[in-house]
Amino acid sequence: MKIKNEILIKNLNVILLIFIIFLIIYINYSSHVFHSDNGNLIRNSRFLLNEGSRNLIIKFHPPIPTYILSIFYLLNSDFNFILFNTISSILIILVACKYFKNNLSITFFLLSIFFSFTFLDLGRYLAPYPLLFLFNFLSFYFLDRYYKIKNKSFLILSSILSGFSLFIYGTALIFFTVPFFYIIFKDKKLNNKFNNLIIYYLILCMITLPWFIWHLKIGGIKYFYYYPLNFYIIKYLPYVNSNFWDYHRVFDFKYLTQFYNIYTTEIISAFYLTFLLISIIVYRKNLEMFFLMMILPVIPTLIAIVSPFSRYIYFTIIPSLIISSQGLYLSIKNSLRNMKIVLIFLFIIFLSLSIITFISHFQESKNLWDIQYDDFKKFKNVINETNCFIFARFYSPQNMFDKNIFFIILDFSEEDAISFLTSSEDEFINISRKYNICYFVTYKNIRRWEIEYYGWVPFYFNKDVTHYKNLESSGRIEKIYSGEVYNFYHLKNATTI
Repeated sequence: MKIKNEILIKNLNVILLIFIIFLIIYINYSSHVFHSDNGNLIRNSRFLLNEGSRNLIIKFHPPIPTYILSIFYLLNSDFNFILFNTISSILIILVACKYFKNNLSITFFLLSIFFSFTFLDLGRYLAPYPLLFLFNFLSFYFLDRYYKIKNKSFLILSSILSGFSLFIYGTALIFFTVPFFYIIFKDKKLNNKFNNLIIYYLILCMITLPWFIWHLKIGGIKYFYYYPLNFYIIKYLPYVNSNFWDYHRVFDFKYLTQFYNIYTTEIISAFYLTFLLISIIVYRKNLEMFFLMMILPVIPTLIAIVSPFSRYIYFTIIPSLIISSQGLYLSIKNSLRNMKIVLIFLFIIFLSLSIITFISHFQESKNLWDIQYDDFKKFKNVINETNCFIFARFYSPQNMFDKNIFFIILDFSEEDAISFLTSSEDEFINISRKYNICYFVTYKNIRRWEIEYYGWVPFYFNKDVTHYKNLESSGRIEKIYSGEVYNFYHLKNATTI
């Protein structure tokens, strides 16, 4: 009977895994993602192909994703960088399953994937969050393997993967402390601790040294981490973070709510985090790596080094689900029969609520992005100049335009950026022509995205933001399309002063 149950659970896991794989593929390719990080990567790759690598070097764009996407552009392939994120998301789940020693805990883990909209959602972005996490997850997996079979090649491989992850995305820096504490915890002898730490971090330093030299040479100690920003804009980030994004205070309540909402679907957080705590308190054995992976990346967010956006907490989701699934399994295993039924019943109820919430969130974001995509699709149909730039808040629609390149405020010099946003009509048009901008995109929600978004300008320079007024009032600029979310404008005779 026990063997039959094991076979049944194993077959169920295979079905769940296949379903999750198809779900990831569907989510990643079923909607048009209008996210600024998507546009940044597309823009970087276009610049690499058109202007060479100098612009990318100066602005600290991560080389591995940029070069990979550029190759796809050269091949004219329909499979863009999302393919890498799709494969990465699937491999992350497969590697996670390797950590469990029994089939039922794998079942709980696979089902718990539905508890987090963020993990499934971020895979459809071009930004390489899943690829970065895959490198780090594999790195920690091989480090864990080293301590199980004592083969030094796994220790070296772990360090190599960790090092190259920094060239995928700078967020990899927050993971560099995980191996240090794990080695300290795992090695019983002092000599072994030192030897393994030296080997690991010597290799890590050799691989990452070019990255640090590159960033320190261009940005110095103060700005070495920030990209893809122009350095002048970094001076104004404290105001933007505080007054627009609202995450300026250390241990702000905003962080706690973001952590709560993203970690699991809101409805079932309290239930599932209960088993995470059970694992932490009672079933700690063999879960040290996941505790570190879950806790250490959150620390920079809590002390306001980075924003509380979901992309930072994303990296802690799988470790927390592994711990929680193990806690749930062990709680059921060690409970009385009636308690087992109650726990499983609660799990099914909350899982159902989670799936309903997930579908609602997914459809909401899909509808929003599809509306924006439709706006730009109609805008593309009415433009007739292909040798000039399009000014917008972000680069996201770039993959829809083969000829026109998107241009944002960070692409101006500081002096021209301020003048563009605050000057009179004549100066506004002259700067637009100077940068070969002939099309403009503004949000219809002027208050939020054109006034508050550029609120740092009146704060630091005591000048009102007027660019959107010039677009509406100038006789030399025409509104060529008004969509659901955006307004689109054209500067007549843009290439002649």
